[in-house]
Amino acid sequence: MAVTVGYWDLRGLGQPIRFLLQYVGIAFTDVRYRIGHDWTDPDLREDWLRVKWDLGLDFPNLPYYIEGELKLTHSRTILRYLGSKHGLCGQTDAEKTRIDMIENYMEDMRNDGLRHVVYSPVFDPKLDFETLKAEYISKMGSYFREISNFLDTFEWMAGNRLTFVDFWCYEVLDWNRLFQSDCLNECHNLLQYMNRFEALPPINRYINSDQFNRFPIFAPYARFGGQPHPD
Repeated sequence: MAVTVGYWDLRGLGQPIRFLLQYVGIAFTDVRYRIGHDWTDPDLREDWLRVKWDLGLDFPNLPYYIEGELKLTHSRTILRYLGSKHGLCGQTDAEKTRIDMIENYMEDMRNDGLRHVVYSPVFDPKLDFETLKAEYISKMGSYFREISNFLDTFEWMAGNRLTFVDFWCYEVLDWNRLFQSDCLNECHNLLQYMNRFEALPPINRYINSDQFNRFPIFAPYARFGGQPHPD
């Protein structure tokens, strides 16, 4: 059955879905919508807005996932659906609880951390990017130590079985690593975790192909990660 994933032409919330589909070997149409460089431009999201209400989505948003008559939006819903379909949702209550905890922790870290740093100065000129960056870098260690302690000696976040949440965790950790290259250096198990994920044969093939780009991570107007090359 034909599968389509729609998202902005960047990594963001769409990339864990792309990773998971690559991992399970599902061919899909990767629809990417352009987004403008000036967030005040009324045509900023013109590509998406032109089709937004014509796709039959219950809650039109990006990313979306279409598989025949099934049409989903919201990244975590899509990841959970794919996890359930492909046996990547955990098998025990302990695994499922760990999935829930780390999924929500990473979402909080994304919103309160890097996303806040790169977007807030754009929307509020009173905020200084360099100041926010320095503040975040000073707190990064505590975030990653908590994640490191949670992972402990397990291979994956739920335990010793790969689950859908690892595709989300890897993505957020990689954004941070690209933002501050040494941020994981004191968390050796997280470095091993990242290497383990990248060594999965389907993932390794994908990230070394011309289908995958490290950048852009965020929208073009973000103060970091918005361009198709490192800032």
